[in-house]
Parts: sequence; structure tokens; C-alpha cells
Amino acid sequence: MALRDHYIIKETLHESDTVMLCRGVRQQDGVPVIIKTLRAASPTPRQVEYLRQEYELGRQIDSPYVVKPYALEKHEARLSLILADFGGDPLSGRLGTPLAVDRFLDLAIQLAAALADNVVELMLGKLKRFSAPTQQGLMLAELYEFAKRGDIRRIRDEALRLEKLGERYLPFAHRLRELVEGYQVGAILALVEQYKQEG
Repeated sequence: MALRDHYIIKETLHESDTVMLCRGVRQQDGVPVIIKTLRAASPTPRQVEYLRQEYELGRQIDSPYVVKPYALEKHEARLSLILADFGGDPLSGRLGTPLAVDRFLDLAIQLAAALADNVVELMLGKLKRFSAPTQQGLMLAELYEFAKRGDIRRIRDEALRLEKLGERYLPFAHRLRELVEGYQVGAILALVEQYKQEG
């Protein structure tokens, strides 16, 4: 189903090469939403993982300073993050125009409060740690895509990069290089799949 079957798009807030940010209303119940959509029909594994991570992390943070995610949905093969719309305007729209001192200080105080609020949550360990598993997940997803395409050069480059990351990655990187040297794409797919399931 198309995004427009579920949401009424009111305006585009931001567009880049990778994402589009729109303001709209959910048709089902009239709730105002912000829709962040990956533009590519076939986004990279890294782009998909970042959007999923933004959704998961947003669900864990209980703060009035963080926009709440409602859902992560797929429409016409494009992944969209559906967020609460609090009615604000993007700061990027204010770039290039000077702010009045009192408005600047108000924004600075709010940003500092938001950072302090979430740093405390991080320090207390209330949020799951994403960095290590996510990096490993991204690396495995990329290797899997390279192997599916038979891109031996990219797999070899990734294996060399992994060797430089430290001892933790050496057994995997060495096995990967052995398979690359033998052009064993099927075995590379199986190896990556095995690590994905164990991870």
C-alpha cells in the first residue's frame, strides 16, 4: 500500500539525497505526524539500520525533549519512520537569519536541558547499548549484500578493514580472506549467515 493511503501529507519539511521529512496527518485517527522516509527504493543496509536504530532508541527514551516514534512502516518498498508531530519548525529553516538574543538563549537552554536529561539516562544505563551490536550487524549486512552480488573486491576490502580493528575480529576476517582468495561466494554467504544468527 502507498503511504498516501494511510497519511495525508501536508508539507515537505526537508529533503536530502537519502531521506524526505514530511508533516502530515494519520487518516485513521487524525493524529498529526512527521514522516521520515528513505528515498531509495533499495536503500543500503546502513541506511535501513540507522532508521531502525532511531526508532528503537526513540522508544526507549522517556523525555519531553525527544520526539516519540509511533511506528516503523514499509510502504511501496520504502521504509518510513512515523513520529509524533509537536508542531515545531526545523532549525534548518532558521539558518542564515540571525536570532534575537533572548530567542537564542531560550533555544540554547532547551537544548542543554535535553542533552542533560538524556545523558543522565545513558549514564544510569537505562538505554540499551547499540554501538557494538549495531556496528557488527551493519558490517554483516553489508558483507551479505556484497556476497549476494558476488563483489569479491568489496568483501576483500572489508576483511582487510576488519583485521585492523583488533583481535576480536581476526578469526572471522582470516576465514573471510581465505574464502575470498578461493572465490567461494557460496561459502562466504554461509559464513556471514552463521555469524548473523549467532550475533
